[in-house]
Amino acid sequence: MALVVSKSLSRFIRDPLFICLAIGLLLFLLDWTLDLRDSKTIQLSKGEIERIVAQWVDQMGREPLPEELQGLISERAQEAILIREAHRIGLAADDVIIDRRLIQKLRFLVEDSAVVEAASNAALDSYFNANLSRYERAATLSFTHQFWGGELVDADLDWEQLRAYLNAGTGNEQLGNSFLMGRDFKDVTFRRVANEFGNSFASIVFQLEANGLWHGPIASRYGVHLVRVDNMKPSHQVDIESVIEQVRSDFDLERRDMAFETYLAQ
Repeated sequence: MALVVSKSLSRFIRDPLFICLAIGLLLFLLDWTLDLRDSKTIQLSKGEIERIVAQWVDQMGREPLPEELQGLISERAQEAILIREAHRIGLAADDVIIDRRLIQKLRFLVEDSAVVEAASNAALDSYFNANLSRYERAATLSFTHQFWGGELVDADLDWEQLRAYLNAGTGNEQLGNSFLMGRDFKDVTFRRVANEFGNSFASIVFQLEANGLWHGPIASRYGVHLVRVDNMKPSHQVDIESVIEQVRSDFDLERRDMAFETYLAQ
């Protein structure tokens, strides 16, 4: 009798229907176990509550009242619920905005780790000496100009006579048109002159001698000018003390970039 029962049980166990039922039961038990582990409780740490309070104080200038704090905590808990639910139903998947934000946060995390310790004076000195051209002060000049535009340029002007007249006198009277950006430019770089008058004008003016004499005519994008260069300062190298904050910023930026490249390589 026992042998018959044993054989029947053996056939039942090997039955495909029983195997399917067993697998289904195991999957159900596994899902139920995982669901138990997924606690429905929202927990806010002491540090997180302190950050909530600090943000309130920052905005309102005072500590929150007990009922206000409770409202802030409830609001944060609701956010946590919604975030967890959004993850559960897969809203974070294939979202370009979320992906970019995660990349940004990870990059900030990696780069910030590279500048936890302040750069030493020796490191800054070495970086400054290796990048001297970056901290070179560009040449500048100060000049005054007389401007002729429009129909006045087409007139039969005697430029030599105008230069002689200006050089003989003070040169402060206006002979041509008024100029929107003014007549006097002080300590301007080549880039600024080129931006305002054109590259050709800037190239000629920066080749003039600062001898107080009038030169020209020199064409610009606006018309024609007579120019007097009063002062010129050649490009020069500065000492590290005068640009230390820029050096520190550039050095830290390079450290951040190197840290991120190393992280990617790893």
